[in-house]
Amino acid sequence: MKMKNKSNRIILVLSLPMLLPILLPILLMVLTISFIHAQVASPPLNITQHSFNPAVVAFNPMQKIITLGVRAGEGDGEKNINNTQKETKDITALEANASLHMFRLGLEAYSMLQRKDKIKEKLAESTTASSEKINSAYQVNFAYRPLPPLSLGFSTGEEQVTVNYDKTKFKKNGAGIDLMLFNFLYVGAATFRVSHQSSYTIENNWWENLGGIALIFAGRSNAIRIEASYSTSPEDLCAHKDSNPLAQDDYHQESKNLVVGGEIYLSEEHVTKFFGGSLDGVILGASKGSEKREPLAASIAAATNVAASAGSSVEEKIDRLNIWLLLVMINKKIQLGPSFHQYKSNQDTIKRSENLILISAGVMF
Repeated sequence: MKMKNKSNRIILVLSLPMLLPILLPILLMVLTISFIHAQVASPPLNITQHSFNPAVVAFNPMQKIITLGVRAGEGDGEKNINNTQKETKDITALEANASLHMFRLGLEAYSMLQRKDKIKEKLAESTTASSEKINSAYQVNFAYRPLPPLSLGFSTGEEQVTVNYDKTKFKKNGAGIDLMLFNFLYVGAATFRVSHQSSYTIENNWWENLGGIALIFAGRSNAIRIEASYSTSPEDLCAHKDSNPLAQDDYHQESKNLVVGGEIYLSEEHVTKFFGGSLDGVILGASKGSEKREPLAASIAAATNVAASAGSSVEEKIDRLNIWLLLVMINKKIQLGPSFHQYKSNQDTIKRSENLILISAGVMF
């Protein structure tokens, strides 16, 4: 047994120089408190969050059997063109998730029960127009670990967006893989086939690929999770078909999204001075992701009849920031606390922003 442990330590030490180029940027992010949530390679400490890679679901470092979570809140947003406010909106949101773990199996279900945006658009001569946008979505993940360090997962989901009476659907089916090394290093990847359907365009399909690497350090009373992920989806055009002469062409801009970060759990030893010993601990985290949507290639822009009006010939940059604090109570079975979510988009002279505050509550058995 001693020789085996010694060999494992030797392998770990020899592996660290090769891992440093990957781990150092992640550790720097943590030291500057730029935490990110990205459940691509490792399971979250926050049980109200769901996994983006289905294979993650089978790993269960918290030894939970059933989890239930809900998040609800409200916020606002605006759209500016040439630094002039053209649109404002009030947002309400409600979502829920649940998971089940048995042996080497994991099952997770997530639902955006409803997100409603009440939009007021400013028109010429001090007039306004009102509209309503409603989002709903679900995702079901299933995973199995044929070997203790290896997990394979499958996922299916759908999102529906309704603006007044126009409906758009995104169907998403895919598979993922996750590998645990040295009991603290996780490497995961997944691929999804996305189908886009709407009441005014023809159907379009494209692939979305993502990968990530994570570290989880867990002691008897504290834990920290650090993760970096990267996702891409290619440019794609589904050209007009004679079978429906009224339908518009549908396109998808090339997208690249980088997410780096993690979360930390502090036990009652560290929080007693602030809460008088009434808690088991706290979970603290934040998130920041950067996405870039490339302009359409000239050949595709010329082929589609909606490129000019949609602004697809201009690069769009999107930044997302999430911050949350959860109080852990009742023998570590309950998680409760607020979270803040910010979205900013910059596309030439068009700027969009959203701010959302949610209350999260979760229970595990």
